[in-house]
Amino acid sequence: MDRHPLNALRLPAALRLVAEAAGLEAAVKLAWARGGARVYVPLKVPADHWLLWVVGSKGVEALQRRYGRETISLPHGPAGKLQRAWVAASHALDEGASVAGAARAAGLSERSVYKLRRRLRSGLRLCPPLAGRDRCGGTVAAGAQEGSFNGR
Repeated sequence: MDRHPLNALRLPAALRLVAEAAGLEAAVKLAWARGGARVYVPLKVPADHWLLWVVGSKGVEALQRRYGRETISLPHGPAGKLQRAWVAASHALDEGASVAGAARAAGLSERSVYKLRRRLRSGLRLCPPLAGRDRCGGTVAAGAQEGSFNGR
């Protein structure tokens, strides 16, 4: 039995390799930003490159050491359809929709939305912060720092 801590998360193999190279936080943020696409990792990254916005300079350096001058395929991983449905339901709830309305808007069951609402009230954050805004379009709360993504 393989007891590597990343295996417990059931990440797709390609995303697990990115997590091993650059950290779990970087892997999740990359999946959100470019999941389902092929990504080129340059050896020299300009100051306005999207990779810097997503994973920061340390993440870029780690990716360059492992994948410099390579194109990698990034699976959706934890940024897949269910996560996106939770984001849609969360937005609907924030806009005043009922649980039933949020469930219809997101394509989820009402039971799933009740569970999501309970988790949101206990502090779950659905989206990793990127440059002061979360990936879902909301602003990151004051005091939230890079690396504080909670992907429970």
